[in-house]
Amino acid sequence: MGSTQKTGDREFLRNFRAAEVKLMQSRSKSVRFRSGDVLLVEGEEGDSMLLLEAGKVRVMKGTQHLATLARGSSVGEMALLDPAPRSASVVAASDGEAFELSREAFGQMLDEQHPVAIKTLQVLCATVCARLSNVNRMVEGAVSEPDNSPGKVFRNLWKRIAGQDEG
Repeated sequence: MGSTQKTGDREFLRNFRAAEVKLMQSRSKSVRFRSGDVLLVEGEEGDSMLLLEAGKVRVMKGTQHLATLARGSSVGEMALLDPAPRSASVVAASDGEAFELSREAFGQMLDEQHPVAIKTLQVLCATVCARLSNVNRMVEGAVSEPDNSPGKVFRNLWKRIAGQDEG
């Protein structure tokens, strides 16, 4: 079983002023989704991120449920920085709405040196750093387990990543 990420209202945009949020939304596409819709597909090239306005989504790695996210959360943000294949799928857990910001629109804002783009880049960097720190802690914990025989390290690490171990 995955974890539910605790997020405040508009977590990704919490340091943005109302006018900045409106500008970002004006550069985004509104996406309505129904429960069960696949919003992002693991392995496909990503070219946009989603900012959840309403509803809940599940982040899935294969069949493994990693997290449940709600209003204010962002998903797929790495695609604004890197065209690599998506690392997980995102499936709607309820009906909802998101704003989809494309890499192209974000790039245009950066080219304009728009303060909202720079602030977004700062938030993306902080998000990536926080996730990397979390993975580092998981790796350290998995490697330092008392019984870290071959194969056990990977299983322990996967359990931590998948939220099956409170470790």
